[in-house]
Amino acid sequence: MLWFVLLLGVGSAAGDASEPAPSRPYFTGRIEQDTTWRGTVYVGGDVTVAARATLTLAPNTQVLFLPYRDETRGGLDSTRAELIVEGRLAAQAGGIVFRSADAGSWGADWYGLVVEQGGRADVSHAVIRDGLRCLYAQQGGFVRMDAIAFANCGKPTDEQQSFTDSPDMLLQRTEDRRGRRIAKKLGSGVLSGGVSGCVLGFILVNSAGGEGDIEGIGANSAFILGGSVGYLVGVGVGVSAWDPHNYFRSLVSSLGGSFLGVGIGFVLSDMSESLYPYIIVPPITATLASELFRKPPESDRLSVGLMPDARGNWSARATLRF
Repeated sequence: MLWFVLLLGVGSAAGDASEPAPSRPYFTGRIEQDTTWRGTVYVGGDVTVAARATLTLAPNTQVLFLPYRDETRGGLDSTRAELIVEGRLAAQAGGIVFRSADAGSWGADWYGLVVEQGGRADVSHAVIRDGLRCLYAQQGGFVRMDAIAFANCGKPTDEQQSFTDSPDMLLQRTEDRRGRRIAKKLGSGVLSGGVSGCVLGFILVNSAGGEGDIEGIGANSAFILGGSVGYLVGVGVGVSAWDPHNYFRSLVSSLGGSFLGVGIGFVLSDMSESLYPYIIVPPITATLASELFRKPPESDRLSVGLMPDARGNWSARATLRF
C-alpha cells in the first residue's frame, strides 16, 4: 500500500528549502496499483512500484527526493531514497525531472532509479540528476531511454552545478549530438579510406617490384585496383569506428553502404564525366547505412559482476552505464 501524507506543519520563512512545502504530496512505501503522479512530488524514502503496477508520470512532473533520507531503511542504500521499479515506470510525457529537493545540491542526495529483475522503465525527454547512481538496472531489468540528461550524478562535487535545460533544449542537444556524430563519420570515412587505399595500392605495386605486370595487370592498373578496394573498405571501417557500442552491426552496414556508393558513383561519373563521385559518394552512403541500421546503445551498456548490497550480502548485479 502506498503511504500518502499531506504535510500540514507550519515552518518559518527561513526554513530548510529541501523540506516539502505545506500541502505538497509526499510519498514513501509501495505502490500496489496503477498510479499517476503529476505536479511536484516529494519522496522521503524508498518508493517501490510493485510487479503488477504501473507508475505513470504526467507531463512536467518534478519528483524531488529529500536529501539523505530513507524512512524505509531498505533498498540498496538505507540512507538515501530510491525509486525501485519491480513493475513499470512510464515517464515519457516530456519535461519530467528526477532530482534532489535541495536546489543547491552537490550530488548524491538520493540513490537513483533502480530497475529490478522483471521491471521496466520507459523514460524519455527527462532529467535525472543529483543521485548517487542516478540509474541502476539489475540483471533482467529493462530500460528504454531517449533524450535523457544526466547531471550531478555520483559523489558530491566541490562546486555547485547549475542545470537549467528545458525539454526543448534536451531535444536540441540530442539533435546536436547526432549531427556531430554524422560529421565525424564522414570525416573518418574519407580519411581512413584514403590511407587504406594508398596502402593497399602500394602493396600490390610492390609485390611486382614496382614495375611489370601482376598476373596480366599493369602496375598502374594494380595501384588503381588496390586503391579502389582499399578506399571502399577503409571508408566502411572509418565510419563504423564511431559506433563502438555495436561495432559489428555498424561495420557490416557501413561496408554495404560503401560498396553501394561505388555503384552510384559509377552512374554519376558517367553523367558528369568526373571521378569525384567515386570519392564523395561512398562515405555518404556508408554513413547513411550506418545511421539507418544503428541500434540504440542502452541495451548494450551492461556490465555483470558480483557486488555487495547495503546489508553486506554478495549477489550478481548488472549495471547500465551512461
